[in-house]
Amino acid sequence: MFFDNLLYILLFATTLVAIYFLYLFIKIREKLAENKIDFLTKLPNKNGFLDNIREMDRPILFYLNIDDFMALNNLYGNKVGDKVLVNMANLLRDITSDEDCTIYRIYNDEFLVLCREGKINMSNHQEFLLNLMSSIEESTIGCDKARCRNCIAPECISFTLSGGVAYYEQDDDYEKLSIYASIARSVAKSENRKFLLYSHDMQSEEDYAKNMLWIRQIRRAIINQQFLPYFQPIMDNKTGVVVKYEALVRMIDDKGKVISPFFFLDIAKRAKLYSKITRVVVDKTLEVFKHHPEYECSINLSTEDIMSKETRAYIYRRLQSYPHTHKVVFEITESEEIRDFKTVSLFIKKVKEFNAKISIDDFGTGYANFDYILNLDIDYIKIDGSLIKNIDVDEESRIIVEAIIAFSKKLGTKTIVEFVHNELVQHEVIALGADYSQGYHIGKPRASLL
Repeated sequence: MFFDNLLYILLFATTLVAIYFLYLFIKIREKLAENKIDFLTKLPNKNGFLDNIREMDRPILFYLNIDDFMALNNLYGNKVGDKVLVNMANLLRDITSDEDCTIYRIYNDEFLVLCREGKINMSNHQEFLLNLMSSIEESTIGCDKARCRNCIAPECISFTLSGGVAYYEQDDDYEKLSIYASIARSVAKSENRKFLLYSHDMQSEEDYAKNMLWIRQIRRAIINQQFLPYFQPIMDNKTGVVVKYEALVRMIDDKGKVISPFFFLDIAKRAKLYSKITRVVVDKTLEVFKHHPEYECSINLSTEDIMSKETRAYIYRRLQSYPHTHKVVFEITESEEIRDFKTVSLFIKKVKEFNAKISIDDFGTGYANFDYILNLDIDYIKIDGSLIKNIDVDEESRIIVEAIIAFSKKLGTKTIVEFVHNELVQHEVIALGADYSQGYHIGKPRASLL
């Protein structure tokens, strides 16, 4: 009888634990869903835009940019700059409230207005955008109108806009419309126009020449061994000691200048040179850490790398001859959609046979969700820097990060936080229980470990 009762108690306790985990799982997913919102303006962000435009029929997209925002920000300071962005968001909401449109803040001072063709269409889009821009430019920020009719005090700020337009007939892949509208805005700005409608001839021979120049430079850099890994330290928050490094690719040009991947990776992918860069980074990183077995080394892989049969085979060969495979971590970028789950799962299983580890990078902002985290053998979850950099002052960021860390602990997965740029942020992430920290406060990327 005693053992029967004990069995019932254990079953009941197990059921309660399962219910708790389900509840926690649902709450964390809800918090992550909120991350499609820009924290400053409360507008949907780029991830929200990408989700929405995939489902939209016959979209018209308006791209708006504040002219010389950096100069304004430098002159008045970040607080005033943030106030300008919030004001811009509120004005856009008010002006488009009667239209079938959604507003997004995608980056810094860049805003998108996504409309479904209807009241706004290709015959009246110019009038709509001109009225919208004029209304915003006629507004002011920080003026006490009761005190000063024509306020010109330093805190009274106005600004101008430039814009671009793209619509559904310009490409079947609607996600490209944001690029097209951005190109149209750049051309409009260069021609001193308020805005322009995108046309394919805007991608001019000059752009083609620039791309070809980059491609030649990338090819030359591959041949001349001018791609190098830079190493950023990652600290164990319990001991305060650096225990691992992330390898970040850099290109060194012919003049010795260090070039960020922001400028060359997309072109390298389009030119089918990306896999060669990945192999260089893998080789050089493993060669460095072969002599430093006391550290783990993290190597970034995109889903494109994992989908490449040749790249996968190359990684397996390198692991087969590497003496410290248990110190190798492959970071899979979470901001890229995993379409072929089976291939990714098989890749993880294979590298695990070599005792290598897996980390999900940029977690919390991209396409991935907890479903595949539960179904993949993950060692680390790296929480995206956009959630960390303002965690000392942003309660919403704190809630999301706290939920991710709690979820990870239940799974037995370690957490790494990025963008730890000061002591306040570091104190906050330690208090939340993050296992490791990475960022300029811990150390900047360098060409060598020492």
